[in-house]
Amino acid sequence: MRSNCKRFLTAVLNELTAWQEHTRLKSIRLIMLLVVLCEEHLTIDTYTIIPLLLKAYYTTIQETPLTMHQAPISTSHHTPSFLHHTPSSIHHTPSELVYGFLTVFELMGRFIHPDTYVYYLVCRLTNEGDGVANPYTDHTYTLCVAHMLVMMVYGSKGGGGGGLAPHLDVLVKALTDLRVLPLDSGVLG
Repeated sequence: MRSNCKRFLTAVLNELTAWQEHTRLKSIRLIMLLVVLCEEHLTIDTYTIIPLLLKAYYTTIQETPLTMHQAPISTSHHTPSFLHHTPSSIHHTPSELVYGFLTVFELMGRFIHPDTYVYYLVCRLTNEGDGVANPYTDHTYTLCVAHMLVMMVYGSKGGGGGGLAPHLDVLVKALTDLRVLPLDSGVLG
């Protein structure tokens, strides 16, 4: 399976945008397993995997009965307080699919070195650098990128976190820029 991962990974990622929710749930569960079992393919295919995951996460968030500022950005029990955001106005619980995406992002952060993903995601967050443009016109996509970035950074911490130090200035600047993430976005709650 590990040697053939590249052959089917893109197909499984594309299933995350299937119209049937049970297909998407099976796909996100399979991707969780693949991230752990086939982690060596993550770094090789990072620039293929991230856009597909972002597209699928964006689609899921658009269909979820939550607003983005109500979406959870923590999946584990031992999260730092700045990742908690639980406004009293939440009436819906996030879908298993949203939690699945956040878990995948956190796991990816454990296995992909920050040198590989920080600049790539910050460019998409700020729409600056290397001719990167936001493929969607609404602010929801920017928040999806921010969720992915925050969860991958959090996952990096669990994997040792030593590689984050050179990127702290860039991360703080991008995540605190009010043009990118307004105060009411809820990303850093």
